[in-house]
Amino acid sequence: MKVLFARDGLQKAKAVIQSGEYFMVTLDEITFPLNYGWMPLDDVLDTLRSRPAHVHVVLTGRRCPP
Repeated sequence: MKVLFARDGLQKAKAVIQSGEYFMVTLDEITFPLNYGWMPLDDVLDTLRSRPAHVHVVLTGRRCPP
């Protein structure tokens, strides 16, 4: 169930980031679901790479994957 919640949250975050409506988006404690394998790291990295240039994304958490 946690995997579904994490992946659903990632999809919502992607939509917000890609919309370009906000100057900054904070994904608080995103490293937790990444470290437990609840969401794919590649999806997060692709979202960061494809975001609009004016959108800043802040990732927080401990033990961030390399």
